[in-house]
Amino acid sequence: MKKLLTSLICLGQFANAQINKNLINNTKVLTNVGVKLTEKKSTAVMTNFDPVRHGFKFANTFNGIDASHRYGGLCGGMVYTQLDYYYANMPIPQQTYAPSNRYPLQSYIYKRQAKSAQESNADRWAELGFNPGGARNNEFFGWGIEMMRPGDRMNELKNMIDNGNPAPLGLFHTDDAEKYGYYKGGDHQVLAIGYDFGRYKGDKGQYIEDFKIFVSDPNYPNEVKTLVADPVNHMFYYLGEENIAWLTYFVNSNYDKMTPLAIQNLDNNKTLYLKVETGKDDLRGGNDNLAVTIVYRDGSKQVFPNVNVSATWVPMYSEVVPLNLNRTVNSKADIKQIMLECSFGGGFNGDNWDMKKIAITKNDETNVILKVDGTIPRGGEQIVKRFTGDDRFMTFDIN
Repeated sequence: MKKLLTSLICLGQFANAQINKNLINNTKVLTNVGVKLTEKKSTAVMTNFDPVRHGFKFANTFNGIDASHRYGGLCGGMVYTQLDYYYANMPIPQQTYAPSNRYPLQSYIYKRQAKSAQESNADRWAELGFNPGGARNNEFFGWGIEMMRPGDRMNELKNMIDNGNPAPLGLFHTDDAEKYGYYKGGDHQVLAIGYDFGRYKGDKGQYIEDFKIFVSDPNYPNEVKTLVADPVNHMFYYLGEENIAWLTYFVNSNYDKMTPLAIQNLDNNKTLYLKVETGKDDLRGGNDNLAVTIVYRDGSKQVFPNVNVSATWVPMYSEVVPLNLNRTVNSKADIKQIMLECSFGGGFNGDNWDMKKIAITKNDETNVILKVDGTIPRGGEQIVKRFTGDDRFMTFDIN
């Protein structure tokens, strides 16, 4: 049970596209019948939630550890956090990078992930998880296309959307996806912001091709995705994204509002962004941490101790940390050196860390202060440096 609930997978795919305005506006369909033209009005019902305005600008690429559980992503936490900002009528943080492990926004999203995955919906995930050999596949799929009784899934969704409330959804994986030419979507959480059932009556009868749920997916920032049903193979998939499929969905009506963090936007003229990719050996955190020192052109120094805030930087994952400067930096010409120091103690049980890549940029990633990829072979990959208790320092000359 615990293993099921703490292993929710949130796919790390993302794309950049404009919202399809036809989901919200009336859609014209022109058909030639002699000289007669007909116009079909959209039957979509939408909430006021706009992924561009109310959603995060970064994708759900989380793979870090905070507190006691590690998730494959923080999709549910992002959904709940977006709703927190939406209902509080507060501007959502505008950063375009996923916050680093245990930084305030990441910790808040993590806390909301635990709430969405384990506290609010434990019974839903457990119910769908009891399906020996796929014996209940048809039943579970059917739940998602029924609207005959008050408690049916489609009615739950319709009632929330009709009242102007975006509806968190849980998407449950299917083991049969690849059999029918789909990619197996992991257990996932998204936010339904509208629907269009068209002529379909929720009776498992004709016109099921009209069934559509419009969602804001943490894996696809700034987009509206359209979830549709495959009645032949009994699964749900994104229109235009037929490679990703789920067995069924449930509507989470247990969302509780929380007051989100008030996070100020950074001064881009006085901020650098440190991006570090860890190799196969992690940065442990605790007492084993990373400090960064910037040596300015005039020789003065600014030290950023413990940039990982004592958190673990997990293997094969990139962390992005903002460095708030005490002066304006326009380009690399303003910086002389960048120095790294790890606080490893060495000896038995001492930490070692493989740094695979490092980059320091301004807010525009094309304004690069430092960028170094690994060239040293280690464990089948190329790293920049292996930090140990006996080798804790590294200096990069910029100018």
